[in-house]
Amino acid sequence: MLQSQKGTVTRALERLERRTAEVIYGEQKWYNWVRECQDEEERGRQKEREKVRLEAALFKRHGRRLSLELEMRRRKKIR
Repeated sequence: MLQSQKGTVTRALERLERRTAEVIYGEQKWYNWVRECQDEEERGRQKEREKVRLEAALFKRHGRRLSLELEMRRRKKIR
């Protein structure tokens, strides 16, 4: 629960920082370029998070299948 709240607060602070910079530096020529770079990095982080989430789900499924298979082998040996 705390990890989830930490992530939520971190994202909120990032949005606040971004909006503050937008208000302060909105007129500067370099601001759009910096913003595009940050957006690209954020997209990369989101893709990486999704990949990690899918790999974790795959690992859990594999672990469950393996434990079921081991349990079946143990039962066969007992009989």
